[in-house]
Amino acid sequence: MISFIAHPHGPYRLGDFLINNLNNVKWTYFRASVAFVKKSGTGFIHSGLKGFAKQHKVTISVGIDHGGTSAEGLEQLLDAVGVTGQIWVYKNWANTFHPKVYLFKNKSEADVIIGSGNLTKGGLFENAELGVRLQLDLGKPGDLLILQQLEATLDIWSTARPNICLPLDSGLLSTMIASGD
Repeated sequence: MISFIAHPHGPYRLGDFLINNLNNVKWTYFRASVAFVKKSGTGFIHSGLKGFAKQHKVTISVGIDHGGTSAEGLEQLLDAVGVTGQIWVYKNWANTFHPKVYLFKNKSEADVIIGSGNLTKGGLFENAELGVRLQLDLGKPGDLLILQQLEATLDIWSTARPNICLPLDSGLLSTMIASGD
């Protein structure tokens, strides 16, 4: 099923999607790629993400271009995913990392939003944002193909090397803060 999420005036916003799905026991994997992360956004999902990451896999790729991502937002993501989750920072001098993709899945289905909302308070709830929501039945070949193509792209955004996409830990975060990134 395909639907739209539009806010701030729609009844269901990107932030609602994330909070609801992080607390939904049917999902076993959460994956995201976002251009900008700020504490104003991570504060809304921190508790749910922390609980989810204790039991399930989490992989998030974050851009650090143009000063749109804050150290505090990255710190909060690191705290939420703990030692079992993965946060990747993407910095490519040749272009800007600018996706906004949020994916939940299990063995039989997936729920995805691809849109304009970053992981910021504005992107989750307040800004004029639009997202396409894909509710995929992985038993259908067409839906499975969409998921496979999406995950192949997300894989690239969490493995591009050297020095483009790096696994974030507290040491790298300290280095990035000191260097101004």
